[in-house]
Formats: sequence, C-alpha cells, structure tokens
Amino acid sequence: MRVLSLILAVACCATGCFSSSAPREEEENCRLFASVIGRTGEINNYHSDLLSYGRPQSQQSNGWSLSAYSEYYEGGLLPVPREPMIIRSQVPSHQDLVVFDATVELLTRLHPRIVIGHLRSASSGCTQVADPHPFRGEVDGRIFLAGHNGGIWGQDLEHLVDKMFYAQPQIESCPDQPVDSEYLIRNLYEYLNRSQDDDFDAIFYWTCRVYRGLTRYWSAINLVITNGSTIWALRCSRVPDAYPLHYRSTEDRDCHIVSTEEIPGSDWTEIPNLVLMEFVPGSPPRQRTIPPRPPE
Repeated sequence: MRVLSLILAVACCATGCFSSSAPREEEENCRLFASVIGRTGEINNYHSDLLSYGRPQSQQSNGWSLSAYSEYYEGGLLPVPREPMIIRSQVPSHQDLVVFDATVELLTRLHPRIVIGHLRSASSGCTQVADPHPFRGEVDGRIFLAGHNGGIWGQDLEHLVDKMFYAQPQIESCPDQPVDSEYLIRNLYEYLNRSQDDDFDAIFYWTCRVYRGLTRYWSAINLVITNGSTIWALRCSRVPDAYPLHYRSTEDRDCHIVSTEEIPGSDWTEIPNLVLMEFVPGSPPRQRTIPPRPPE
C-alpha cells in the first residue's frame, strides 16, 4: 500500500538496537538533492534538475521525499514562511514517477526558496515506511531539515549515542527499528542549540567532533542541511572516493544546486571529501576543510 503524506511538520524514524553493515556499493547509497534560490519565481533554475533527480542511474528501493520552504512576502505560496512542507512516499521513485513528477510540478508552482530531496536506500531501520528523511528540528526558533547519505554503524553508532549526547535523544518514531541517520542529525541539532557560534562554524565544529569518533572504515556523514534560507552541504567519509557530492551555481549565483549525481546537461563541480560548503543566494559558496584524522 502506498503511503504518501503531505505535512507541515515531520515525524521521523528510529531508535533502539545498533546494526552492523558491510561496505555498500555506490549504487546502494541514498541520493541527496538541495537547491536554494534568491528570486523565488525563477523555477527554471532547478525544475529540470529536480525531474532528473527522480530518475537516478542507480535505483533506490526505500522511498523518496521532497521538501520545500518559501516566503510569501517574496512571492512564495507556501502558507507559513520558513515552515517546511514535506512530501513522502514509500514507493521507489523509479516506480513512482507519476506521483514524483506531479510533486515536482506542485512544488515549483508554489515558488519555493529551498527544495531538498532524498531517495532512500536503507542501511538501517524502518524500511517499509515512507522515507523518514529529512529529519526536522528546531534550533533557536528556526526549523531545520537535514538528510543523510552514508552510514554510522556498530561501535561508531554506539559511541554517538552513548558519549556524544548531553541528554537522552528524543527519537520520534520506529522505536524498534533504528535509523542511524536520525541519531546523527538529532545530535547535530542538539549541538547547534548549545553552540554560541554562527551556523556555519557550529556545523563545522560539530563535524570535526563526530569525525574524530569514527572508527569503522565505511562510516560516512554526508549531509544536506537547511534552516530555510541557507543550504549547507557536507561531504565527510573515511573512504575518500566514496559518497560523491556535487554542486553547480548560476552565473549570477542566484541559484545553487547540490546533488549526489551529476545530472546531465549541467556543469557540476565535485565537492572534495572532508569539506563543508555553505550556499546563500547571491554569494559565492563558502567552504571549510575538516582536518584529516591522524594516522592509525
């Protein structure tokens, strides 16, 4: 049975036992997409890329989600400024193109400022439900969304849960089927709420903190993160060539797009491993490099 929910606030998946996983092939990984645009009416900057994103070269099998923010005083038509709308399906996008394409058309008619997408290939938990990404959190009164590509498994996940939370994390659903990504992103939101740094610096320092604790060779914390006005893209894996992430910007930098795949017909720049990038309309991307782990 198809599950498709259209909601203004999102329930997430996970908690409980920890899973161990073997290295994953590239085609088994989740797919990420994010775009931020300054002039909300210019949908052509990302419309075709978003349609192509739903048709990846490798097929993901555990559903998809698309999320959007807009600001009605800038021409967007979503009902609450900076409150995301999230649409989910448990059907893989390549089997769900009628619904996926209709969702793209709906979102672009609403003139969003930010769109985030996730095609799930589950590495843990809740495989027979609508894609639980992106995970929603409130940081200093702002609504954040984040989606993850990669995995935090075994002792790395145990370390994250047992050592890196200030208090017991509040996992919102799927208590018996943990999703590693939710633990990771809940920890990020907790850190952001406690940090006195700006968002870019805080995400960078949090990444350094998490990366130092990774011991499993295939652990990775690729993320796309947004607060409704800015996008951050993180590529961070212990395997340097794994989990690719790319971006492109329009000539006037009014629109930036991040994608795990180089969608045909556009010029893409690969984000190097161990790099955090920030994308704001009208400005060149900023980036910081995560220090490499010391030799073992």
